[in-house]
Amino acid sequence: MFRVLKPGGFLIYSDLILPGWIAALLCHFGNDRYRFPTRTGLDRIIEDKASRVICQTTRGWFYEVILQRN
Repeated sequence: MFRVLKPGGFLIYSDLILPGWIAALLCHFGNDRYRFPTRTGLDRIIEDKASRVICQTTRGWFYEVILQRN
């Protein structure tokens, strides 16, 4: 998504997330941890892309963020 977003463009992203302990438990039983998004994992992706966070909310299992590409 970031690759095709023009400089100054906005990205609105919303996803369901799992608490870290549930993702770790599922990973322990042989599942790939990256298949289960966590807030920490999504925050790390956003930091790696060096985008400006306009608004970010987490309510229960819902993760929403509005980003602007630098």
